[in-house]
Amino acid sequence: MKKYIVAMILSSLVVISGVAFISTVSEGANPVATSQGAQPNLLPNVIRSVNFATGGQYINNIGLPVSYNTSTTFSALNSVTRWSNELLVVGGSTNYSYSWAPLIGLYSLHSGEFTDLTHEFITALSAGSWYLTAAAWDGSSLLIIGIAYESGSTVPVMASYNPNTGVFTNLSSIIPTSDSGWIPSGVAWGGSTFAIVGYMVVPTSTGGTPVMATYNGKTFTDVTATIPSAYSPDYFLGITWVGNGYLITGWEGPGLYPSSSGLMALYSPHSGTFTNLSSLLPDNVYWVGTAAWHGNEALVVGVTYPDTPSEGILNLLTLTYTSFTPSGTDPFSASYYILDGAAWGEGNNFYAVGQTQPFYSPPVGSTAIMCEISF
Repeated sequence: MKKYIVAMILSSLVVISGVAFISTVSEGANPVATSQGAQPNLLPNVIRSVNFATGGQYINNIGLPVSYNTSTTFSALNSVTRWSNELLVVGGSTNYSYSWAPLIGLYSLHSGEFTDLTHEFITALSAGSWYLTAAAWDGSSLLIIGIAYESGSTVPVMASYNPNTGVFTNLSSIIPTSDSGWIPSGVAWGGSTFAIVGYMVVPTSTGGTPVMATYNGKTFTDVTATIPSAYSPDYFLGITWVGNGYLITGWEGPGLYPSSSGLMALYSPHSGTFTNLSSLLPDNVYWVGTAAWHGNEALVVGVTYPDTPSEGILNLLTLTYTSFTPSGTDPFSASYYILDGAAWGEGNNFYAVGQTQPFYSPPVGSTAIMCEISF
């Protein structure tokens, strides 16, 4: 939930016009998945598929659990991650009482079934107050990151999920106490270690404070010092492995949405260099959520003003960016909606997740959304 949760829940600390929680996706080895049963009580027409190759023809209506879409909560899916024949989606919800809750589920690419894992996640980890921002697959398990609201404070949290055994493990104690002020918002697997990006809970007077870490399965290492000072007012929201480095996405400070501008940068962990690509983005892109890598290109999603999806293709060989807008009927009933996360699925198909835009007068909750994009 990128734009609204932080402002509502942490209004005394953060002056962001909403949540900046966007995740990322990385590709890895794919063990055989076990298809799980369909989730009962589904809402129809919440997810629709888009085929851009045929001019934006919407196909296949799919449903999300009712708990992902209510008029009294602000719900969003922030990340979608592919492993084997499944997609793991994570997100969260909140209400006007500042009560947080995680959302997590599996979508089968083959059967089209959606299995809600939220109850199992909360039960296994006592994670009823968690809000999930991102996940990444390393070939054997999924690393899930987010935040929790504990004793009046926001703290970073982390867990692993083994989809073959169904076991969730709480890894939050691995995060150093010196990083307790982080909001981790993106994670990617780079072949030998996870890379995590985010920003500090409390922004400075001149903008945000981006943060970065690595996690090798045992040690959480703060590498924020490697971020050039030119990015000091910015917010890092997503990170994606693109073959020989990472694509970092977010928004450029010190302005806050909607006076901000989108951020894209390539980061080489080998040389430690950052290459800023933000100038490739259209002027009306106010932040970039994440990207989904496939071959020589990456699908980049975010938001334009006023709260309509930003979609584009970044060619990683030529470093050129091409915006596109789906034609045909709007896939969602809401006037405005936001795409927060993206992942490659199969063939020419990508999947994106996000939320509808909530309105505060009168108060109307946001709903989680998901779509398929075919090229």
